[in-house]
Amino acid sequence: MELMEYTSRLFRFVDDVEFYLDDERKVIDFRSASRTGYSDLGVNRKRMETIRKKYALSGPGMLF
Repeated sequence: MELMEYTSRLFRFVDDVEFYLDDERKVIDFRSASRTGYSDLGVNRKRMETIRKKYALSGPGMLF
């Protein structure tokens, strides 16, 4: 498992992101969560979708 931390530009809120590579299934599972507050107005979802798209374009043959 790989843990990462992202900080928002405007308010400097910290989000935790986890990645888990399942070699057997050839899948990368990931999740992102805000440390504070109840809503991030879709920022985590947008970030993860951007990462997913960039990874898919890199062509490693992995599935999400």
